Amino acid sequence: AYHGTTREIGSIICKTQFRPGIRGAYGKGIYCTPDIHIAAQYCKAGGGTIKLQTKKGLKEFLFVFQVAVNPATMNNPSLIPNYKHTNFNYIVPTGADIRPYGILIKEV
Repeated sequence: AYHGTTREIGSIICKTQFRPGIRGAYGKGIYCTPDIHIAAQYCKAGGGTIKLQTKKGLKEFLFVFQVAVNPATMNNPSLIPNYKHTNFNYIVPTGADIRPYGILIKEV
């Protein structure tokens, strides 16, 4: 699964762990998706591009985590307050239920 975010939040996640977001449109928890394109949209929406000076000038990149989720807690209505079913997101209740294992960077 994938989790799109900003570089700043990504740095915090790497130092600590994931935390449930404040919006929670489909329930309180941490969101990820099996579709990397959806994760990239969340990255763009949050202003999550990284600008780097390269030999070919200033370039812009997206920052997406590749994550593993706990299948026992994923999309479990009894564990996620205000859960609403969604076909494009996975939701887990706590940072203990999702772990980053890769950082994907793509030029915009």
